[in-house]
Amino acid sequence: DIYESFEQEMTHASRFSDIVEKGKRFLDEHGDEQFFLFLHTYEVHTPYTPPPEYLEMFDPGYDGDLGEEITLQYLRSVFENPVRLRVSEKDRRHIVAAYDGEIRNMDAAFGDLIADLRERQLYDKTLIVFTSDHGEEFGERGRHGWHSWTLYDELLTVPLLIKLPESRYRGRIVGEVARGIDVLPTFVDLLDIDTDQPFEGHSLMDRVLNRRSDVVFAVSQRDYVGKLPTSIRTARWKLYDGALYDLAADPVERRDVSAEHPHVKAALDANLAVIRSHSALGDADPIELDEALRRELRDLGYIQ
Repeated sequence: DIYESFEQEMTHASRFSDIVEKGKRFLDEHGDEQFFLFLHTYEVHTPYTPPPEYLEMFDPGYDGDLGEEITLQYLRSVFENPVRLRVSEKDRRHIVAAYDGEIRNMDAAFGDLIADLRERQLYDKTLIVFTSDHGEEFGERGRHGWHSWTLYDELLTVPLLIKLPESRYRGRIVGEVARGIDVLPTFVDLLDIDTDQPFEGHSLMDRVLNRRSDVVFAVSQRDYVGKLPTSIRTARWKLYDGALYDLAADPVERRDVSAEHPHVKAALDANLAVIRSHSALGDADPIELDEALRRELRDLGYIQ
């Protein structure tokens, strides 16, 4: 397998189209070999700087004060002063439009990549996975363009699309919980790699092929000084910060139903305790960050 990283060359100003072009050059050299190509982009990330035509597409005629770029500095100031810097509904729609404009521009670049694979006659025999690491909040909990301070589903739910070689099982939608830790064992399963490496996750092909029927628990954790806020969920239920949510009836997580369903809360608590005891979850030793890494994390919006 051949792997080449372009990530060091990327900045927040990079367009995914630039990354795709680098990927094409990689395929020029290695497209006739077995390869692993990982393309990563910060385009759908603060600051939001969509091409003007896509911003106009999603918010035509905007006449407010925010302009064509939604800066990280502005979003941080709103995060730190939500009472003093209240975002109007017009400006909220503009922020979302800027985010959607970047998604639309990235989609165009991804489509270009797919077209290039087809032209090279690589599409049919290539395994393609498209996913993300987090969502964004746009006013659901009082913050805008932020993604690192809660564990509600607007931040945890992400796309996961898998195209198998020869497009096997095309159009299949698996209505079960899928987790980030399931992606690697899915690769190992699909590529028939023989390994004794233990995984916390499970191959998602178990669900596609009905090889498993047990309940899947997804655990999410937010690092925070002093405690580690944690959530646990199934396809229907979610326990977070002592509150139980019925996601089928309340997908936006507004109503705590733990009093009505104490047995469900107790079961999730018990499963979380078991998962903690068998995984790396727990109180980790703090680490010291050098100033360069601290500055990079601050620019990404992960620390203050």
